[in-house]
Amino acid sequence: MSKRVRLIVSGVGIVLIGLGMLAYRYYEAKPSGYAVAPAFVRSAKSRASEGVAPVDAMVTVHVAGCVVNPGVYTVPDTDRVMDVIKKAGGVLPNADLDKVKLASKVKDGQYIHVKAVETRVESKREKALKVTESSFIKNRQFPIDLNTCSADELRAIPGLSQKVIKKIIAYRETYGRFYRLEDLSVINGMTPKKVEAIRPYLTL
Repeated sequence: MSKRVRLIVSGVGIVLIGLGMLAYRYYEAKPSGYAVAPAFVRSAKSRASEGVAPVDAMVTVHVAGCVVNPGVYTVPDTDRVMDVIKKAGGVLPNADLDKVKLASKVKDGQYIHVKAVETRVESKREKALKVTESSFIKNRQFPIDLNTCSADELRAIPGLSQKVIKKIIAYRETYGRFYRLEDLSVINGMTPKKVEAIRPYLTL
């Protein structure tokens, strides 16, 4: 074998050896059919397998209004509004929980305001009217004539609203008079039951 042939054979052998090494490295580095989970995923899985619960993120919320201990609280982001209110000591007796979204999850920086139940304040006119009605009832002799009585006299009858009184007066002005007490039932807001309730106070 000539020197030239030996060199060619040696070169081919070296190339084949190199290709073999490349193929070996390729198959060694090839994935085995599944992806390798990132470190933080493996950490969470390992914590779960060890029975350790993952740590919840924390948020800061402000609780105010009708609660026992209003203030700023740092709670897990999995908490709901009702949980935060409990941590604030619960609500006061006058709290209106119908206006609070108790089941919603808390958010960082959230302002939770528990309002008080609204109480209607009587106006000066309403208070004066009550005093007038009270004194009128004490000094008035019942029954009164349905066809001739004034609006003030009708206002002294328990159960008659201002709207109904205006409609009674309007009915008299339109039709002249009531012929039966039962005719009151044609007025919107006057049911047969209400007519029977005020019957002792009226006459024709």
